[in-house]
Amino acid sequence: MFENKNKFILCVDKDDLAYYADLSEHNILRGKNREKFIFAMVYGYKNKADIPLDNRDSGGYWRFFESDPISRALVFSVSFNDMQDLKINSESDLWGIIHKAEEYAHGGIRLLKNRWENVPHSSYWNKLEEGLFDEINNTHLSKENY
Repeated sequence: MFENKNKFILCVDKDDLAYYADLSEHNILRGKNREKFIFAMVYGYKNKADIPLDNRDSGGYWRFFESDPISRALVFSVSFNDMQDLKINSESDLWGIIHKAEEYAHGGIRLLKNRWENVPHSSYWNKLEEGLFDEINNTHLSKENY
């Protein structure tokens, strides 16, 4: 469907590059750029923080079609929630999905940065885990439903 799949690159805001590096530096999340992006994107989505990029890094952060199917599925699922039509008939449709994912990642990394600056590093993961467990307990994923 897409002739040149290499051109579909997810980007981050240039001002966020240091925040992504901080994820590793502060032992919050070590890993590939894609993993950090997905983490920030999901966090932004959970907190309804889709913020347009002000200073797009045109160098790109990771290539969409070179990632694993689960990463691509996460990008689609987060972006599809905001779309009226779930069809991808053109490059423009795919770019819309990519840009929405970038906005959630931008909002998510900003929220994460504010959070780790205001919580001692040793307890950052504990606070994040508490929030995740609260979320699980408030959904159908809790143990009582199985």
